[in-house]
Amino acid sequence: MKLTYFDLRGRAEPARFILAAAGVEYQDIRLSREQWENLKPSTPWGTIPVLETDNGLTIGQSVSISRYLARKYNLAGSNEDESAKCDEYVDAFNDIIQEWTGFIWGEKDAAKKEEKKQHFKSTSCPNFFSKLNKILKDNGGSFLVGTKQSWADLFIACVIEVLQITVDPNLIDEHPDVMKMKETVWENPPIKAWLEKRPPEDIMALIN
Repeated sequence: MKLTYFDLRGRAEPARFILAAAGVEYQDIRLSREQWENLKPSTPWGTIPVLETDNGLTIGQSVSISRYLARKYNLAGSNEDESAKCDEYVDAFNDIIQEWTGFIWGEKDAAKKEEKKQHFKSTSCPNFFSKLNKILKDNGGSFLVGTKQSWADLFIACVIEVLQITVDPNLIDEHPDVMKMKETVWENPPIKAWLEKRPPEDIMALIN
């Protein structure tokens, strides 16, 4: 199995979390910009990450990659209902990611960027994380679905780290069950091992 992306965490990191949690060996291909330009015409959608499986399947969208890996390696809940809720929570979180992407990468005016960042921090995130916190609390506090870790936990915890670094390190402090969920992911031995060995990254240098 081969996962191809830039030499960054970015959109490939949730899939790397899932592969780590599943204990799967894979090729972690990290491209330079020049290598990407050469590869781009041969990718399904002209984007990365791209996952290539041992049986010849190629998947070219980041969330689809994560969902496929989760289902393949039994990290998508214990039944169809739990699987559907995993999809729901990740899809809802993607609305937050899209808003973050809009002002982090899309807004060039410094004043407007800061205004959008403050709205994200003071309104969008509290609204989302209060709902997520209730879901977690109603389910016992550690997992979004069922009684074990799913790709929804892994995906959301992975991206929360990015939001904490780029927006506010205290972003989820008012949501104790969200904090507990993220800590549970970080304490998962395979994830802990991945966090220790993955390449270092200064995301603030990338976005500034």
